[in-house]
Amino acid sequence: MSGANPASNFIYDKNEGLMDVLDAKWYATITPIENLNVTGTVGYFLDNTRWHILGNKFYGAFAKMGGYAQQNQSRLRGLNLQVLANYRKTFADIHHTDYMLGYES
Repeated sequence: MSGANPASNFIYDKNEGLMDVLDAKWYATITPIENLNVTGTVGYFLDNTRWHILGNKFYGAFAKMGGYAQQNQSRLRGLNLQVLANYRKTFADIHHTDYMLGYES
């Protein structure tokens, strides 16, 4: 990089990232009838990130341009819904059956 000056970049340039991140999950299980379990799950993801970048105007690569300033922001969100139904039945104490039905978005 033409005009680079790592020592002055370290002293005068600024690069700061601010982040809020949440990754949460909740669930509940109910048994409406014997041998049937229904589990509902909700998942939520949030990532809110901001970057502040400053290249100084005195020394280094951005001196010829009079400095450099930039701000970036991004927000990512996600929601996941899931339902699982499990039914278990035993016949004559020797035959075991399991059935599962599920949905996810």
